[in-house]
Amino acid sequence: MNKKRWTRVLIVIVAGLWAYNIYRTVENYQVKHESQNEQINTNLSFAPVMFNKDTFMLDLPLEDPFLRNEKRWHQSNSASNTPNIPNPNSRNQQRSTPLPIIEKKLEWPTVKYFGFIRNRDADHQLCMLNIANKNHRLSIGDSKDQITLIQAYPDSVLISFQNEFKTIQK
Repeated sequence: MNKKRWTRVLIVIVAGLWAYNIYRTVENYQVKHESQNEQINTNLSFAPVMFNKDTFMLDLPLEDPFLRNEKRWHQSNSASNTPNIPNPNSRNQQRSTPLPIIEKKLEWPTVKYFGFIRNRDADHQLCMLNIANKNHRLSIGDSKDQITLIQAYPDSVLISFQNEFKTIQK
């Protein structure tokens, strides 16, 4: 008897779930059609939104905030707010700002660092450097082919060439 009772209870629960789902479907269908009818029957007029444009001028600073010790990079003219446009017809005008001098980039010889050579009898260390495809053993302060060994580390060396410094990795 117990099985029959459980079966009847489960049938009632399943019937209730089906009835609830059918009710929700019919209700959603009616709401959808009502909203479509309201949209069709209402007269909507759309007007463009008007807004005021705000105009302003940006004032550039007189000097670069990152290069405070360098020369001023922007000269402002408070008397006139119009930019200076060069006249294409006048070719012989002198330029008011001098052109920057471009220095020739220093060409380093190829340098490779191979590591330390330790002498157990002496206190100093030698570094193996390959300068322009020639192997050299240098200690700190020694020079070869205008390259001076400044500092030596296990994974890199600091060298100088014509007063410029460079770190070479192993």
